[in-house]
Amino acid sequence: MEKRYIFKSWNENWDYDYDIQGESFRKIIEACGKYCEYVSFWYFHANDEKRQHYSELAPFLTQTPEWGKKFLVPYSYDPSGHCDIAVRFYKVCPELLETMLKISDKMFTWLDRSDCSNPEDPTFYRSDGSVFLDTVVHDWQCVLSPREGEDVKDILSAEVWEKYDGPFPLKIVPDNWWTVL
Repeated sequence: MEKRYIFKSWNENWDYDYDIQGESFRKIIEACGKYCEYVSFWYFHANDEKRQHYSELAPFLTQTPEWGKKFLVPYSYDPSGHCDIAVRFYKVCPELLETMLKISDKMFTWLDRSDCSNPEDPTFYRSDGSVFLDTVVHDWQCVLSPREGEDVKDILSAEVWEKYDGPFPLKIVPDNWWTVL
């Protein structure tokens, strides 16, 4: 049974003023490299391959795993079926992780806004498709779900983390999404 921890990115006034950055971010990325096989990012304006950092991450792009197809997005379709948002999967390896650290050393800058133009919401998956680390960056959410034997004590002791029994912030799409819109 895995436990879940949420990063408390807000203070007592509900101001979002904490980030996972620097050495703390590196520790999370290293743990993801140790326990995960894939990472996904959300891309807005998905067909624009000139998006910042797309070419840097492209060598690590992989086919969407069968279990990953549930993450396809059920909105932003035009009448022709074109979707302006895409989830892309990448193979986790040391070179990908170093590329991520060069792009940004802060968790909550993995978003596409006016002040930074990065792919959004890195989510790390184990080889079986289960989630190790999930984020919804624009909502300042980050959930870590270590299993028994996955050592994350350095991560949990370094930041403002608390046990979390809620759902993942994942954007999982039901198989019949078109019938519920």
